[in-house]
Amino acid sequence: KVGSSWKLGSARVKVIAGGGAGNEGSQVLQVTHGSVRMLLAGDSTAAAEAGYSARLSSVDLLKVAHHGSADSSSYRFLRACMPKNAVISAGRGNSYGHPTEATLSRLRDSGAKVYRTDMQGDITATSNGKKLSVKVAHNANANTFLELSGSSSSSSSGSSGSFIGNANSLKFHRPSCTTLPLEHNRIYFKTRSAAVSAGYTPCGNCKP
Repeated sequence: KVGSSWKLGSARVKVIAGGGAGNEGSQVLQVTHGSVRMLLAGDSTAAAEAGYSARLSSVDLLKVAHHGSADSSSYRFLRACMPKNAVISAGRGNSYGHPTEATLSRLRDSGAKVYRTDMQGDITATSNGKKLSVKVAHNANANTFLELSGSSSSSSSGSSGSFIGNANSLKFHRPSCTTLPLEHNRIYFKTRSAAVSAGYTPCGNCKP
């Protein structure tokens, strides 16, 4: 129920919004641990955000809604919660194109430091009640505002002379390389610098 809260260890969880059907009814939770605040936005849409943004205050960490879809994380919402850090949970090379360029652009404008599971693997946020720290499994210096193309763009990307990344090994290749990854593990980059910025390293075989 909206407004209800409970203790979780030394933290407190409060229901900010949600309870209806579909993504617009997705529950939104605020976790407070001492002076550290975190907002878990579920699959909330921009329409739903408009209904509860006025109840928000600045947060140390935002779990970005709906894997970074275009219909979430509106400017109004981001101005209300002013996240210092934002975590996007999305599968590598997913067919939905999440996170979208539009959402990444809004997050960049908000000034948040963005972390992404599709680029950096497991992401762990730890609070001591005064400060929040975030650790990633790999690619700590990745350009997380970079939009990665999914496997659905393989034919056009491959024919345009782009570079192909391996989502498992984090190596990138020329399209002509004999050691290309399986289709479902491919990430496409328009330029070499885009691949490097995403934390990928060149293949030792084709030397892209």
